[in-house]
Amino acid sequence: MLYNFIGKNGEILDHEVNSRVISVNPTRLGRTPERVLISGGKEKILALKAAISTVLPTTFITDEQTAITLADG
Repeated sequence: MLYNFIGKNGEILDHEVNSRVISVNPTRLGRTPERVLISGGKEKILALKAAISTVLPTTFITDEQTAITLADG
């Protein structure tokens, strides 16, 4: 998520790449009034669940199958 490696529960993981990139901290991002998340694909379901719970997007754009999978739990 914005070059922050996150775990399945949305926690920031200690990864060497995190210190090498310029990125917005997820906590700060969560305070932004408009948060858009664009992603899809069955291979990203766990990452999407974590990102949704961490950032609480105000707009989420995805493909139909991913939306159905996420809605089913």
